[in-house]
Amino acid sequence: MMRTRTKWITVAVLAIFCLICAGVRLFDDGAKVTSENLEAVVELNGKTMGGVVSKMPDNSSRILFDSILGVKLKGYRSYPDVYETLSALKTNEIQVAWFADVTADYLARTEKGIRKLEIPKASEDRLEFGMALSAKNQALKDDLNGALRELKGNGTLESLVSTYIEAEEIKPMYAKDFEKISGTNGTIYVGVTGALPPIDMVDFDQKPYGFSVALMHEIGKILGKEIRYVYLQNDTSFSMLMGGKVDVLFSYGTSKNTVDTKKTYCMTDGYYTMNQYAYLVLE
Repeated sequence: MMRTRTKWITVAVLAIFCLICAGVRLFDDGAKVTSENLEAVVELNGKTMGGVVSKMPDNSSRILFDSILGVKLKGYRSYPDVYETLSALKTNEIQVAWFADVTADYLARTEKGIRKLEIPKASEDRLEFGMALSAKNQALKDDLNGALRELKGNGTLESLVSTYIEAEEIKPMYAKDFEKISGTNGTIYVGVTGALPPIDMVDFDQKPYGFSVALMHEIGKILGKEIRYVYLQNDTSFSMLMGGKVDVLFSYGTSKNTVDTKKTYCMTDGYYTMNQYAYLVLE
């Protein structure tokens, strides 16, 4: 009787072991995402694109990129931030993700398993990145433009772009890492979203670092202003600006072909130019 019981216990243990192994194998197989090796824009026909959420509805975004690329996308999905968009790409929830070219270049350098889809260079620059303000805040806009002109003229802006945007490795400099501005008269509240790395970056604690902090530190020195940062969700950042939660949005792109008849906001001069949208796919 004992021998029979031992036999059945052994069988049961082996059965459980086999089930566990099968479960692990199924889990592993599920984790291995396969995706087509996309090489040309025409291959985006029937694929799903994704990007960081914006004011534009998903269906309007799909129509926009259908027009830009000359393809017929299956669908479009928006995500709260850059890294959720990348996660969707890596799990094949979407097959292509769009970003500003500066962001796509940065992510292709720093994230494993993704690459840029080769597309022809645009004949003219698409967007100029600058700071957005309420139309009622013209005085601050003028001050910021004066500081930007000074930084362009003395080569500081070019140096910041080289160090914090175009460098192979970007040192994570926070506001606390810069020398405190003395004798300030007033505060500028700057809205950041982290939606445009390496121009606008935040860490997992939503603290800004890099180019945005370095540039605003230089502007603060010129204007004699303290700079304080406010993290905002990308999709509601503009309404937060209009509601007076911040004085400026650090990163906002405008096109020379865009006409805003409502004129509820104004823009500073640009500090960085985007040539075109860029598209990331899996390697």
